[in-house]
Amino acid sequence: MSRGKGGKKGSDEESVVEAYLEEKNRPFSVQNIVDALQKDGVKKTACERALASLVEGGKVVCKEYGKAKLYLFRQDNIDVPDGDSLAEMDREIAEKVGQTKELAARCGEEEGEVNALKSTLSEEEAAQRRKSLAESVERLNTKLQALGDISNLVSREEKQREDAKYSIVMVRRA
Repeated sequence: MSRGKGGKKGSDEESVVEAYLEEKNRPFSVQNIVDALQKDGVKKTACERALASLVEGGKVVCKEYGKAKLYLFRQDNIDVPDGDSLAEMDREIAEKVGQTKELAARCGEEEGEVNALKSTLSEEEAAQRRKSLAESVERLNTKLQALGDISNLVSREEKQREDAKYSIVMVRRA
């Protein structure tokens, strides 16, 4: 009983729906299943038929709440690990969490190192900066020489005379 244009046969659709319900292990409506399996080419009518067949076979349970029908994989078909297996899984999970934290810390250190390297100057940039600073020093030295020698500064007597004139002017303004 083949579906048109790339559809799956009834048993194929049934196995796809069963595998999906087993993998997700939670309740679904028909439309939820159809939406999820659309990529596999499962249509709504074929999905309804597959679900009816799975319910008859006892692999899936159908619960009705008014108009809504929910389908879920039978829980007694699921293998539950024993206590030792669960303890082993918990130990592995704790180990993986520790490894993840360690890798995250190492990643943070590496990112910090990369950022530090990005902020330092390359040899070419350092040479250019040195040249620029040398030119600036040269320009400032020339300007300093133009201001004159220290010996050409105002004498002490001249400064005292000018201070006296300034204080007289300030007294008159006050």
